[in-house]
Amino acid sequence: MKPPIWVNILVSIIIAVLVFIAYHKHFDNDFHFDDSHTIEGNIYIRDLGNIPKFFTSSETFSALTTNQSYRPIVTTTLAIDYWVAKTFYGDGYNTNAYHITNFGWFLFQVVLMVLLFKAILDKAKPHDWNLLISIMMAGWYAVHTVNAETVNYIIARSDILSTVGVVAAMLIYINGGIGRKYFFYLLPFIFGMLAKPTAIMMLPILGVYIFLFEWRLSILEIFKSFKSEFSHSWVHIILVGVIGVSGFVFMQKMEPNWIPGGTSRFDYLITQPYVIWHYFKMLFLPTELTADTDLQPFTTIWDARFFAGMLFMGAMLAIAVWASKFQHLRPVTFGILWFFFALVPTSSIIPLSEVMNDHRMFFPFIGLILAVGWPIALWVMSQTFARTEKSAAKNKTVKKFEPKPWVPKATVAACLLLFAGFAYGAYERSEVWHSEESLWHDVTIKSPKNGRGLMNYGLVFMGKGEYDKALEYYLKALEYSPNYAYLHINLAITYERLGKNDLAKKHFEYAKVVGDFFPEVHFHYGSWLYRQKNYGDAKFELRKTIQMSPGHAAARYALMQLHLDNQETEELRKLAEETLQVLPGDEQTQKYLAGLQSDDQLIATAKTTAETTPNEANYLNLSLTYYNVGRYQDCIDAAYKALEFKPDFPEAYNNICSAHNELKQWDLAIAACSKALQLAPNYQLAKNNLNWAKGQVK
Repeated sequence: MKPPIWVNILVSIIIAVLVFIAYHKHFDNDFHFDDSHTIEGNIYIRDLGNIPKFFTSSETFSALTTNQSYRPIVTTTLAIDYWVAKTFYGDGYNTNAYHITNFGWFLFQVVLMVLLFKAILDKAKPHDWNLLISIMMAGWYAVHTVNAETVNYIIARSDILSTVGVVAAMLIYINGGIGRKYFFYLLPFIFGMLAKPTAIMMLPILGVYIFLFEWRLSILEIFKSFKSEFSHSWVHIILVGVIGVSGFVFMQKMEPNWIPGGTSRFDYLITQPYVIWHYFKMLFLPTELTADTDLQPFTTIWDARFFAGMLFMGAMLAIAVWASKFQHLRPVTFGILWFFFALVPTSSIIPLSEVMNDHRMFFPFIGLILAVGWPIALWVMSQTFARTEKSAAKNKTVKKFEPKPWVPKATVAACLLLFAGFAYGAYERSEVWHSEESLWHDVTIKSPKNGRGLMNYGLVFMGKGEYDKALEYYLKALEYSPNYAYLHINLAITYERLGKNDLAKKHFEYAKVVGDFFPEVHFHYGSWLYRQKNYGDAKFELRKTIQMSPGHAAARYALMQLHLDNQETEELRKLAEETLQVLPGDEQTQKYLAGLQSDDQLIATAKTTAETTPNEANYLNLSLTYYNVGRYQDCIDAAYKALEFKPDFPEAYNNICSAHNELKQWDLAIAACSKALQLAPNYQLAKNNLNWAKGQVK
C-alpha cells in the first residue's frame, strides 16, 4: 500500500525541524584548527580578484607551505564568504557568513541523497515505499551526530563540496537521459575533485554501480565473466577513470609543498582496520567523538585491535559478496563498497598526521547508511499477517497474507525518536565547537594524551593572560609531543611573558631545529627578535616567512612595522606595494604607506636633530637616513662626521662600507669594513658587507 503523500511531507518536516534544532545555535561558532591559516591568515581570500589565481596556484589555499593543497573551489567559496561578511556584517571574519555557506551546501547534499537513494532502491526493488525509505535514510544522515564536526568546522566544507559533487554526478548518471548521453554528470564530478581529491573515488563507486545494477552481476560473477562486447557503459567507466586519474596527477603537481604529516606508511596502514571498525561503530553509538584523537599508529600487527579490525572488514566484505547474489539486496553490497572505497584516501597507505578523524566519516557514511537502512526497510516490508477465508469458487478455506499496518508506523515512529537522539548529540557537539575553549577542553577530556590538544587548551589560558596555567598545559603536552615545533614556539612566548628570556630563546631555537620548514616558526621567532630589538635577524626571519608563505599577512604587517619603526622608507614602500599587488585596497597596508614621510621630510628631521644636538649617535642616524633614501655619498659624509665625535665607532665604518658597496667602490668598502671589524670582531653585519665587497672584486 502506497503511503499517502502527506506522510512523506510530515516525515520530511519532522526531520527538517530536528536538523534545525541540532544546528540552530552553531552559526556564530568560532574558527578552529586549519581555519587559522586557510581563512584568518590567508590574505588571498580578501579580494575576489584573486579567484583566477586559486585555479593556478596552491599557494593561495593556505598561509602555511606544508598545507598548501590544490582546492580552488573551496578557496573561491571562502573569498565569497569574506566579501559577504565584510559587506553585510562589516567584518570579513564574521563566522556567520561562513557557517551559512557550510550549512546550505550540507542541506543541498541531503536533498540530493534522497533522490540518489530512491534511484538506487528503484533499481533493486521497485516499491511504493521507496521514497519514504529514502527520506528516512537521508534524514538519519542529516541529523547524525558524527556529521556535526564537518558542518561546524568551516574548512571541512571541502568534504561537503566534494561529496556533493560525487552524489550529484552519480544521481545524474543513474537517471540517464541527456545527463548521461552528453556526459553532463562529469561537471559535478570535476567540481568535487576541485574541492577535494577524495572525489576521485567516484570511479570505483560508479564501476560497482554499473556491475551490480546495469550488468546485473554479482561480485563473484564480475570476476568469473567479462563483457566481451564493447558495452556503452565502458565508455563512462573509462572516461571517468581518465578524467579522475588525470585530475589526481594534475593536483599532485599543483601541490609541490603539501606534506601528509604522518611518518611510517606501514604503521599507519595496520592501524586502519581498527579505525574502520571504529567508524562503523560510530554509526550506531557516536559516544567517542573528539576533535583531535590521541590514538597512535600501531607498531606491530600483533595487536588485538588489528585482528579485530581485520575480522570486521572480512565479515563486511563477505556480506557484500553474499548480498550481491540477490537483486533486491544489491543496495547493501553497493553501500558497503561505497563505505570502503570512500575511506581509501584516508585509510590506506597515505600516512596522515592523525590516524583517524571525525570528519573522515562524512563521505563514507552515505554508503554505510544505505547498507544498514535498506535491510531494515526490507524487513518492515516483509511483515505480514495471515488470515483465513472461504473461497466461494472452491468452497474451501484459504490463507491470505496482508501487511501489518502498525509495523511501518511503529518503525517510522521509532526511527524518528532515534533521530531525535542523534540530533541532540549533534546539538551537543555544536556546543562543543562553539569556542576554542569549549573545543579544546573537550579534547583534553576525550584525548588526554594528545599533545596538540593540551597545547591548544593552554593557548586559551595564554589568551586570557593566565601564563602559569598555560605553562602547566604546555609542559603536559611536552610529555607526549617533545618534538612539536608549535608547542616550543608557545612555550617560548609564554616564558617571554613570564620574563624568562633565556628559556624563551632556548625553545625558539629548538623550534627552528624541529620545524625549520614551518613558516610560523620563522614568523614567531622573527617577532620575538624584533621585540628584543635585534632588527637585523628579525628582518631575516620575517623575510623568510614571506618567502616560504607569500600569503602570510601577519608576517607582512610585522615586517612593514619594522621598516616603519626604523625609517626604512624604500623597503617599506616596496613591501607595501608588493602586498597591494596581492591584496588591492588592503586597509592595513595603506595605513603603513600613509605613515611614511617623504624623503625630504626624513632628511630634514634627521639633519635638524644632528645640527641641534651634535653627537655620534645623531650623525649616525643622519647617515642611515641618507642611506635609506639612496643618497650614498651624503651617507658617507655623515658617517665621517660621526667619527669626529667617536673615532672608534664600528657602526659608522659599517655605514661607510655599505654606501661604498652601493656605489660599487669595492676597495673603499673593503677598507671601511675591515676597520669596523678591527674595532668589533664579532660585528656580523660588517662581516656580511665585507664578504659582499670581496666577492665583487675581480
